[in-house]
Amino acid sequence: LRHSDFYRAAFRSMIALNGERSLVGALLPPKVTHVHGLESLAFLDERNLINSMTTFSSLPFDFIIKATGKQNFKQRDASGLPWAWAPDTALHRVLRLNCLSSAYSEIWNRFITVLKAHPWSSPDPRIRLEGPFEGPTTWDRTAGLRTEFARRMALVEIDVLVAQALGLTLDQLIEIYQIYFPVMQEYEAGTWYDQNGRIVWTCS
Repeated sequence: LRHSDFYRAAFRSMIALNGERSLVGALLPPKVTHVHGLESLAFLDERNLINSMTTFSSLPFDFIIKATGKQNFKQRDASGLPWAWAPDTALHRVLRLNCLSSAYSEIWNRFITVLKAHPWSSPDPRIRLEGPFEGPTTWDRTAGLRTEFARRMALVEIDVLVAQALGLTLDQLIEIYQIYFPVMQEYEAGTWYDQNGRIVWTCS
């Protein structure tokens, strides 16, 4: 088997320490290859893949990368990060963030009925535009989160759930956000969404 025969967690090699996010990643489907500007990780156990994609997408792990001050992200850096088991809800949210096309149908179909996810933590009606929080039992276009509002809410929930898995308190997570993510704070304060969950204006 080749590396590209697997679903993989891929990340931009160059780290933007002064950007909104430093650890920028996405789930790659099989048969998709990439150039040296990306670093990708494959796992024999796909649940480990989804878990790593979830934790690496979180603010606490992004903070760890920022704190190292490194300019590039390589496999050796990934292997040096802590391992934490994110709850099913966080894994579920990361699948909904990544499974946007039929190229992800197999991994969606294998895991979506296995993961026991909780409903959204927010009652905002704009999230309900994405349909039932569980998503379809068999992949279709409604599996992926399409609106900017729902996608941002999924990332916020992942941040909190991964922080809890690492043993951080909410106050500690907020402190990390306030100290290490000034650009994200600026973008959050300067972004407005319409009633359909789309961005109508943003300073970014």
